[in-house]
Amino acid sequence: MTASTPSPPQILVRWAINITQPGVDAELTERLVPFVQPEERARIRQFMFEKDRHRALLGRILMRTFLYRFLSGQLDDKEDVKALSSEPARPTPPPSPPALSWWDIRLTRSAHNKPEFDLQHYQQHAGSRSGRAVPSNLHFNLSHHGDWVVFTAGTVAALGIDVTDIEPPRGSETVTAYLSWMTGQFTPTEWRWIRQSPRDDDRLAQFHRYWGLKESFVKAKGVGLNLDLQRIEFHGVPAVEDYSQADTIAINKPFTDISVHLDGVPQADWYFELYHVDHRHPVAVAYSTEPTTRGRLTEAAPEFTILSLQGLLVLKPKTAKSAAVTPVMIVALDETSTNLTALAKHLNLKEMRFANEDLLQSFFQVNKDEVSPFVLGNTPKDQLANVILVLDAAVAKLSTSETPLSFNAPGFTAPVLSTAPALLEFFRNLPLAYKEVDFSTMAPAAAPGPAKASAAPAAKKAAAAAPKPKPEAVVGSAQLGVEVSKDADFSKWYQQVLVRSEMLDYYDVSGCYIIRPWAYFVWKMVQRFFGDGIEQMGIDDTYFPMFVSSKVLDREKDHIEGFAPEVAWVTKAGSSDLEEPIAVRPTSETVMYPYFAKWIRSHRDLPLRINQWCNVVRWEFKHPMPFIRTREFLWQEGHTAHLTHEGAAEEVLEILDLYRRVYEELLAVPVVPGMKSEKEKFAGGQYTTTVEGFIPATGRGIQGGTSHHLGQNFSKMFNVVVEDPAAGNEDRGTEGGEAQKLHVWQNSWGLSTRVIGVMVMVHGDDKGLVMPPRVAQIQAVVIPCGLTVKSTAADRAAVEEGVKKVVATLTRAGVRAKADLRENYTPGYKFNHWELRGVPLRLEVGPNDLKNASTMSVRRDTGAKRSIAVADLPTELPSLLETIQADMLQRAKAARQASTKTVTQWEDFVPALNRKCVVLIPWCERTTCEDDIKDRSARTTTDTDEPEDEKAPSMGAKSLCIPFDQPTEPKLVPGETKCVACGELAKRYALFGRSY
Repeated sequence: MTASTPSPPQILVRWAINITQPGVDAELTERLVPFVQPEERARIRQFMFEKDRHRALLGRILMRTFLYRFLSGQLDDKEDVKALSSEPARPTPPPSPPALSWWDIRLTRSAHNKPEFDLQHYQQHAGSRSGRAVPSNLHFNLSHHGDWVVFTAGTVAALGIDVTDIEPPRGSETVTAYLSWMTGQFTPTEWRWIRQSPRDDDRLAQFHRYWGLKESFVKAKGVGLNLDLQRIEFHGVPAVEDYSQADTIAINKPFTDISVHLDGVPQADWYFELYHVDHRHPVAVAYSTEPTTRGRLTEAAPEFTILSLQGLLVLKPKTAKSAAVTPVMIVALDETSTNLTALAKHLNLKEMRFANEDLLQSFFQVNKDEVSPFVLGNTPKDQLANVILVLDAAVAKLSTSETPLSFNAPGFTAPVLSTAPALLEFFRNLPLAYKEVDFSTMAPAAAPGPAKASAAPAAKKAAAAAPKPKPEAVVGSAQLGVEVSKDADFSKWYQQVLVRSEMLDYYDVSGCYIIRPWAYFVWKMVQRFFGDGIEQMGIDDTYFPMFVSSKVLDREKDHIEGFAPEVAWVTKAGSSDLEEPIAVRPTSETVMYPYFAKWIRSHRDLPLRINQWCNVVRWEFKHPMPFIRTREFLWQEGHTAHLTHEGAAEEVLEILDLYRRVYEELLAVPVVPGMKSEKEKFAGGQYTTTVEGFIPATGRGIQGGTSHHLGQNFSKMFNVVVEDPAAGNEDRGTEGGEAQKLHVWQNSWGLSTRVIGVMVMVHGDDKGLVMPPRVAQIQAVVIPCGLTVKSTAADRAAVEEGVKKVVATLTRAGVRAKADLRENYTPGYKFNHWELRGVPLRLEVGPNDLKNASTMSVRRDTGAKRSIAVADLPTELPSLLETIQADMLQRAKAARQASTKTVTQWEDFVPALNRKCVVLIPWCERTTCEDDIKDRSARTTTDTDEPEDEKAPSMGAKSLCIPFDQPTEPKLVPGETKCVACGELAKRYALFGRSY
């Protein structure tokens, strides 16, 4: 970018897309998902319902499309304001790759989780290639609800948008009861305006109008949940009259005479537009700008541009082996039914099949995700002569229409918006005649078939499903030991160890596992240890139902953008559909907090501190990993409310230290306590603390447990308030008025059965498990040895009796011991059996041991042998077990320390990661820098042969935590030390690494 680059015009774009239109389906999702950032893909795939995934995905594509077109100059027009107030510009897409790449556009999130353009990434990677400067006042915002995704962007001081769905309450709930949930979010004056109509449907519609305006204003402010909605009061909102009549709502015509007061003060520089994109979906746009600019932005009837989708197929007809290949490219509207059999007959071709990757590369020089009609502009002429271009007559009929068309498959580097006239003009300039086909005159296809997706995405789905492990329980019945090395194939080793040691078994629902007694005992010990700890803190156990109404859950999803819980839903009872779907809890904030508001009536009710042990369901769609990523898991979750920030903050650290002790004192796993970055913290929380583990075999970090300070965000959402006891009499309101209210301060914290997986990964070896003594169900196994075919029955009986006496002695000493007296197995078999299960100590008792009144002990962790007198067992064995426990922790600490590198220059960052290390770097703590680190570290590892982890896309590193225990060498000097990644001033050392 140079100083002479012209500044962009004042613009305000308003786009909307209906997700119920034909073509918005699962195949569309598969085709578009590769064109958003990896972390966005993960977030999108977390949604349980397809509609939620469609909304989230299309929203991200709209944001990226706008930024791509704006920055590449495709939004310029002689009448900038008029064109951009009414619809997107309509340039013919270039027949060659533009200077700006789709991946030069990167989104990040603000401290309040609002999507933002990553300006630093853009300037580093594309600033010199783009012809446009990025104005400092460029803002954009997105909302999706019900059937619509809406987007706005403009050069204004602030900008926000919100769409709501005027959906009547489900079941027997009345409108009055439904609205009562939101009592604390509106002023008395607003409630009077909302409730003034005698009709329920009018009141509900009016409520949604006010709610959308409030949300758009808060989103434009960019402060998340930190703005008390009762401080905001809207005026001039048009009343809804007879909503039930379709013609009473003006579609796509804005109301603009709306104003807002903040704390009773009119906000003269704020403007609002209230639309209905259809009868049921009001949309509110809020922006702040100068009055003169506002006139330019609205002088051309600001209607929403309603976008449609366009489909694209590439097929390969069946030809003789010696004949030239003739690809058929079909450009059709998604709502068009394309009967391929009838089309082949119409074109005098034999059977047509979807083109494979090789054909797409050889003809069009693109991969399956880059196909669009505009690749024809770069196709060599000799190749182009063999292409058959088929145009849907429905597209040709739009030759005079300016309706925007959005291509599912991107152009060379980006999805493009175009129009039928522009598309036809592009086709006419090709040395290739297209064939116009009226598909509506052809016989309908016998079955829908995969008409809207090429074979390549289908192949992609199959490939994604391929790695799913076969149930090891079947294999394990014949295979007893671990067949692979931990270092050679960690994933397979982990699966085999868990199944063959009888820690778990695979279930017939993917992502769900049977926790067998050997593993469940570990969880029992965690429950006992942690339960005793929180009981001493005065925290009580409780239990809430596992089901959540969709109404309550939606409040969490609507208010915390990006939270996106992976929700599983109950939709049927027997053969009957439920009137309202019921969710299975993914976490319990929305389950518990309405009752916090009910139970907490006074500051004397505080603190309220409860914990529950339960199962939760998070329907992760891809690559489950036993104990680490599962669709159902066991955990404890604590939820507390406090009068003061200080009281809540103190508890956060107390709980975190208990989590540290669980790992280090029970599981012998060292962890790093610290603070999560803004990007990685719990959505909606004020800050998140964590204990981070490390898996030396893979060089990856793993989150061990988190303790969140939620601030007042959730108490504002659920109206959990008390009278402020610190307020003086003069602050308690006038006579008859309300006393000053205080929103409570809240925490939540959780630890799950993931602890078992971390323990196995850290301590296990090529023989199987290595169990820390404190969580081993059997701490010592006693095995009879030294018996041969020559041994008499008396010899056998004596040895067996000696084994039983040793077990009895150990049991009295508090050691969990077991005798393995199975007669049909050899001692060697038994040794391997218990080594695989990781029993800390093996004691051998044979005829010679009986003579010497001793037993031979063998440590599982080191293999060290030692003879111990039977008389000394009550004191020696407990001591030896504690030694084993301490040694295991020290070895794990040493391994972690050896793999933790302090890096002060970027050139050393990725090489350290590739050596299976985590790195401490001076860091600026900016979200944009964190995104850039992940991107840069991913791109520079593509030449390695290390297998990619499913949950760590492209092998990029992310922040694990900002350790509480900061390095002292090299010393970080405030105001001098620079961030390793971006060169800005560093604030603290942060721990980065690849992770699970």
